[in-house]
Amino acid sequence: MQEPKIVAVDLQAMAPLPGVTQIQGDITKTSTAQEIIEHFEGRPADLVVCDGAPDVTGLHDVDEYIQAQLLLA
Repeated sequence: MQEPKIVAVDLQAMAPLPGVTQIQGDITKTSTAQEIIEHFEGRPADLVVCDGAPDVTGLHDVDEYIQAQLLLA
């Protein structure tokens, strides 16, 4: 069994964690997605966890749409 490959992505800088590759970037940008994919060296990820949340406007329909777009990205 291979060692797990963990890649963390956030807009903000993160405190370093042993065994975690960290990318400071925007998950909705193609360049960030390509950088993530490169770390997996052509293999699919076994698990993707997202805690992404956009800034809220207070308009439920708009916020729900923006959240859905973020998760889709």
